[in-house]
Amino acid sequence: MKYLIFIYLFLLIFRPYEYWPELGQFHIQRMFMIFLLIAVFFYQNKKIIINSIQVWLFSFILVLLVSSIFALDTSRAMTATTKFLDIVVFFYVLVLCIHDQESLKFVFFSFVVIMFLYVGKSMWEYFIHGRYMYRMGVARLMGIDKTYSDPNSFAATVCYSLPIVWVYLSREQLQKFWQRLIVLVYLFLCPFAIFFTGSRSGLVVGLFFFLLIFFRIKKKYLVVLFGCALLIISWQVLPEAHRMRFMSLIDPSLAPAAKSAEESAQGRVRGLKHGIYLIKKYPLFGVGPDNARLSWSDGTQIHNLYGQVMGETGFLGVLTFFGFVGSVMMVFYRNIHQLEEMKKADCACCYKESDFKFLLHLNQAALMTILLLLFNGLFGHNMFRYTWLLISFIAISSQTIIEKMGCQSIPIEGSI
Repeated sequence: MKYLIFIYLFLLIFRPYEYWPELGQFHIQRMFMIFLLIAVFFYQNKKIIINSIQVWLFSFILVLLVSSIFALDTSRAMTATTKFLDIVVFFYVLVLCIHDQESLKFVFFSFVVIMFLYVGKSMWEYFIHGRYMYRMGVARLMGIDKTYSDPNSFAATVCYSLPIVWVYLSREQLQKFWQRLIVLVYLFLCPFAIFFTGSRSGLVVGLFFFLLIFFRIKKKYLVVLFGCALLIISWQVLPEAHRMRFMSLIDPSLAPAAKSAEESAQGRVRGLKHGIYLIKKYPLFGVGPDNARLSWSDGTQIHNLYGQVMGETGFLGVLTFFGFVGSVMMVFYRNIHQLEEMKKADCACCYKESDFKFLLHLNQAALMTILLLLFNGLFGHNMFRYTWLLISFIAISSQTIIEKMGCQSIPIEGSI
């Protein structure tokens, strides 16, 4: 089963049917999902788990469906909702089938491998074949797919993967040389991928991640040395236009297209304000998923998560979406606290230390990813990101594994 999950995860992230359009007519992702669901039906080790995360998620889905019905453009709204439901189905496949430590390790190392292929292929196209998006006076690296190909979205995708990569930096987590090589090469590619997108939001989110790591690890000087070396090397290889774009964070007039860059920054604020305007006008369900662009003269997305949730789903959407996010964070805090208590009580003596550390570090990394998503929400519309569900799966699966360990010093939500 885990190999079928690997294939679907590859289709979800790499999206070969978008890079090679001729594959799109076969609807590979949807056809494989049907095959995966059939396999799940016959899979004997599946386990039904119900907790607060899924209750909040189900509530948010109901709001999306009702909001889509009453949307300004129902067809557009249902299309956006249906795409999100495709990811929800995969989320439930993960919850049903992955509830042991070895499978959890396999899934997220597979995630790192797929990200390595996705980012590596995108950079290959940029440097070798000259495939880029020219915007604001800069030739910007973009993803090879269509859904997340925008330079800002691509940079965000890379940033969201960094906490998971951090988990695998420990030598004890990867015994084979080729596994460690993939992780190290991908870690080397990540900062250059972010820099060459020319995404200022991506740079800021990446710096925020390093700040989180700085307070997390003991040898803080290593982070400082690595960050300084990375900054010096990258600054030397970056084209002048990219340098000026990043310098515009300090002085907007230095941007290659200063007026566009300033308008882009102001657009995030306008997006938040427009979301507030929409929730006042359509208080219960908003204007509908992916309908905010139809409600103002800009004709673009609201480049702000909080404005997007308010404007497109109304008060009920705000309640259920952030209720879902809050429940995920609470489970992470509970998992981390439980694991730390077990370590103090020496309850994990029957488990390999590397396995115990993996579970603890994975939950810490996933919590960091949630913080990155919320922080980047100030600059982008990431409400329908698959990352929310992938990370919430970690919370549920880890909770199940902790229950199996048998040290219940702190109550954990039950499962059936």
